[in-house]
Amino acid sequence: MTVRLKNFLWMMAGIWTLGVGVYYFSITAIADLRYTRLDEVFGLTALILVYLDMLAVPTAFLFGKYFWAQVYKSVEKTLIGIALLFQLLHGAIAFFILLGGFAGFGFLDSRFRFGIIFSVLAAASMALALVDWKKSPKFFQHGRIFLIYLAGIFATLDALILNNNFYNLTALFPKIYFIGLAVLVLISAAALDEWMRRRQIAILNAGINAILSIIILSFAGFYYFNPKTVLPSSNPHAGHNMTGMVASGDPAKRYTVSFAATPANPKPGQNISLAFKVYDAASGNEVTDYEIIFDKLLHLVIVDQQLSFFNHIHPDHQGSTFTITTQFPHDGVYHLYLNFQPSGGAEQQFGFTLPVGNPPSFQPIAVDNTLTKTFGNYQISLSTADGRPFNAQNMSNAAQVLVFDFKNAQTGEPITDLQPYLGAFGHLVLINQETYEYVHIHPLASDNPVAGGPQVKFLPAALYAKIKPGIYRVFGQFKRNGQVFVADFTVNVN
Repeated sequence: MTVRLKNFLWMMAGIWTLGVGVYYFSITAIADLRYTRLDEVFGLTALILVYLDMLAVPTAFLFGKYFWAQVYKSVEKTLIGIALLFQLLHGAIAFFILLGGFAGFGFLDSRFRFGIIFSVLAAASMALALVDWKKSPKFFQHGRIFLIYLAGIFATLDALILNNNFYNLTALFPKIYFIGLAVLVLISAAALDEWMRRRQIAILNAGINAILSIIILSFAGFYYFNPKTVLPSSNPHAGHNMTGMVASGDPAKRYTVSFAATPANPKPGQNISLAFKVYDAASGNEVTDYEIIFDKLLHLVIVDQQLSFFNHIHPDHQGSTFTITTQFPHDGVYHLYLNFQPSGGAEQQFGFTLPVGNPPSFQPIAVDNTLTKTFGNYQISLSTADGRPFNAQNMSNAAQVLVFDFKNAQTGEPITDLQPYLGAFGHLVLINQETYEYVHIHPLASDNPVAGGPQVKFLPAALYAKIKPGIYRVFGQFKRNGQVFVADFTVNVN
């Protein structure tokens, strides 16, 4: 009977995989949304199976004399094997399709890197738990139980980061899951109590059950009664720092963006059409209404891999699609950052990579820490208002103001007639040279609302993710006499 049950479970796993695949490929033609849904379902399936596997151990210990508990324990290894299958499917879709594979790994926010790492660790723990430890020393036999629990922990952390169903921890599915965890912990505590009783180990009269019950109920109560408990956006294309952008609209609304370049294999100096189409991630419907952000519906920033090329442009809007024709100056991998805000939703940021021509092996440019430079007719200095070194923690906490000071390069006279550009006296972008994390900041209000200068001040703040230490390329855009110019610097953020 046990063999038949195991075969039946594997057969059901195959039917579930095929059925889910056919279902999502039939209901939507949007590849990004289709793979996001498959990734979520496979990840949740792995998580549920690991949970059932963890529950089998204490259940068999407490109720081992019952036939159903013996059968449950006999298929425990099959459950972890099927869980490994779905964990591998989930990880492969998330990493190779949604997050860009190895080429896109360095382009991700650390939150998503940890998600992938936890996914790999969960799969590795499941694989090790499948090893036959019966001929090993008793320590390793008990270690298998530890591996199963470890797989559950890693799979849960993976879900909290990469699965949209866990975005709002007070939603139905997370509540059910946390109730399940509470049941698991209490049954495990009861099994531990029983194990200690059999070995005549003295414990508190209240037992471990009571202690764990208080912890679990406190934890569950916090998430049940705190309606604002949400996690950072887990949209795969939102894995870039959105620091400095305005946090407005409903953050629970999710979106996905498809990107296409025409021709598909662009060359340097060639006119390339870039098209971005926005969808509601929940319904799959195209999004057509947007809010204006600093005079434009969508901002597109393009940089090359060396961060020596910078271009800030604004695609045209038609329906749910934004299109623009542009050129790329040389062979290489380019990073594209989008900022837009659908009506009723929060401001969104998406990132894409685009190989152009034959990208050479990456050669980082030499770091130039000069903070006073001449750009055409302007001598521009970059400093902090407090005179201290650039500090990631202070910038994240909105406690360090960045100051651009403008002078005439020939006379040294202060420049006081900067003009507004896209609704502000400047736009500032910081990009980490190693991780390509993207920070977009707008200036503080000018003392003179008509003209800007001789200083333009920016206040970074970690609205969505902390600014991390590292070397950053700084691109400031300003306007004078009807001409927009860029001032670029390289700074070491401690």
